[in-house]
Amino acid sequence: NPGNGGNGGGIYMDGVSQAFDICGAVISGNTANALGGGVFRVSNDGVGRMTIDQTAVAGNVVNDFPTLSQAGGLYLQGVQIKMTDSTVSGNTANSSGGMFIWENPGVTTLDMTNVTIADNHARTSLGAGMTVNQNVTGTAWQVTIGGNSTVGEYSFASAINGGDLLVLKNTLIADNTKVFIWENTSCNRLHTGQGANFQWPDENAGGQTELACAGNTVFDDPLLGELRDNGGLTETILPEAGSPAIGTATDCPAFDQRGRPRNPLSCTPGATEP
Repeated sequence: NPGNGGNGGGIYMDGVSQAFDICGAVISGNTANALGGGVFRVSNDGVGRMTIDQTAVAGNVVNDFPTLSQAGGLYLQGVQIKMTDSTVSGNTANSSGGMFIWENPGVTTLDMTNVTIADNHARTSLGAGMTVNQNVTGTAWQVTIGGNSTVGEYSFASAINGGDLLVLKNTLIADNTKVFIWENTSCNRLHTGQGANFQWPDENAGGQTELACAGNTVFDDPLLGELRDNGGLTETILPEAGSPAIGTATDCPAFDQRGRPRNPLSCTPGATEP
C-alpha cells in the first residue's frame, strides 16, 4: 500500500453491518502508510461482528509516515471483537505497534481468550502492545503481553495504552520496555482485575513504583521465555520452570492457546499452561 496515506497493508474492509471472520490464518509481512499494517477493519455504522481465531498477525509494518502511523498489526474500529487462541507479534508502527481498538461509531467490544501479544514495537509514541479506547468494554482472559517496546522520547505504557473499561483476568504482563523514565512502563490506566494477574517490572527506569495494570496485580517476575513454536498453530510464550505464577489461577478455560488441557482449579495465568 504505497500511496500518500493508505490503510490495510494486508487486509482492508469497511462498510455497514458486515461480519468478518478469520480462522487459521497467517497475516504477515505486509506494509501500510497510515493505519493497520496487517488488517484495517472499520464498521461505518458500528455494527460488525469480528472473530479472530487460531491466527498469527506477525511482522507487519506501518511506515514512519510524517502525519499518521498507527497499528502495525491490527486497526479495528466500531466492531465487536472476539479473539481466541491467536498471537499478535513483531509488528511495528509509530504508535500502537500491535493493535489499536477504537470505539466510534457505535459500541466496540474486545474479548480476548488465550491470546499472546509479544515483541511489538512503537517507534515514537504509546501502546507498543495495544491501544484501547477508553469506552471499549471487554475482558482480556488468559492473555500474555510480553516483550513489547517503545523508544520515543516521551513514550510509555508499552503493554496497554488506555482501555479504562477493559477487565484483566488471569493475565501475565512482563518484560515490556520503554525509554521515557518518568512514566509507567506497562500501563497508564488501572483496570478492573479478576483472578490472578502478574506484572513485571515493579518499578520504572527512574526507580519509581510502577502503576499496577489491574487492581489485584501481583508484582513478581513470571520468568517468561521467548516467543517461539511451543506446539499448536501459533507461536507462544511459556513461563519457565520455577515461575511464581504457575498454578496460581482458577477459573481458567479448559484448554490453553496451544490446545493443551488446563486444570481449571489450579492453572497458570497467561495464554499457555507450562
